[in-house]
Amino acid sequence: EFDNVAHPALLKTSGDSQEGAPAATLKTPFVVEAMDEHGKPMVGVPIQFEIRHGGGTLNANTVKTDARGKAQITLTLGRASGINKVKASSEGIQSYVLFTAAATGAAPQLAADVNSDGVVDLADLAIVAQAMGKPVQNPRADVNADGVVDGEDFALVAANLGEGEAAAPSHAALPARLTLEKVEWALNLLHAENTGSPAFRRGIAKLEGFLALLVPDKTLLLANYPNPFNPETWIPYQLANPAEVTVTIYAANGAVVRTLDLGHQRAGSYASRHRAAYWDGRNEIGEQVASGVYFYTLSAGDFAATRKMLILK
Repeated sequence: EFDNVAHPALLKTSGDSQEGAPAATLKTPFVVEAMDEHGKPMVGVPIQFEIRHGGGTLNANTVKTDARGKAQITLTLGRASGINKVKASSEGIQSYVLFTAAATGAAPQLAADVNSDGVVDLADLAIVAQAMGKPVQNPRADVNADGVVDGEDFALVAANLGEGEAAAPSHAALPARLTLEKVEWALNLLHAENTGSPAFRRGIAKLEGFLALLVPDKTLLLANYPNPFNPETWIPYQLANPAEVTVTIYAANGAVVRTLDLGHQRAGSYASRHRAAYWDGRNEIGEQVASGVYFYTLSAGDFAATRKMLILK
């Protein structure tokens, strides 16, 4: 225990020991006060707030003390009943404080939680994908309750992926078991069904945000698809680092057929049809090229790789 007589200290001012429904935002913020060894307020000191138990989310992770030496945050309780704990600390101050709050009662049902397990995740996406276009057998798969299970329901689940999971220190944390392949599968389906509605826009934005976080550990040029093809193909790749990206198509004799200047690309996966390089089978002047073997080279910063493809007519 440290006091504000011989040492700088953090003092718990208000907000401790509250109760609320699961997933509810507490009415009173958690407030701490930073005092120096002379008992005077410490102004402009960064206070770190960290969830230590029970999940939930904070409206901020770091707050500087004001002119009174105080800093505060607001807690939204976790979705499960039980005790939530939040630690407040600061570098240079050896003491810390721990706030507790109790989530009581049942958590509200998430509309996008199709299998009712308390989390919106890949399992919910899979259930809706399998039910799309079929008579409604599982009412929860009809997320928007319009009588049909379609792309709109899939988009609503995608837009809420990760809801109900225990909060991580960063709001950008990925939902459990989310992979590049799963995100690209969901994105391809969304783009195929896209009506331009707000649900689709939110779902696509959510998945593209996750895709940007799933950064590969190495830059690779992947096999084009379909292959053989006629007349168009997609050339997937992944970037471990941001780079200026160019794909060059060559004929079997080494002559340049087409150059695709993709510009500056962020690190990430470019494997889905929405993100991969696209070649329509035409040369630089718009003529359809002949059947045969062609080569494509990816240039990305210091990286370069070449693969073979085949046009069959």
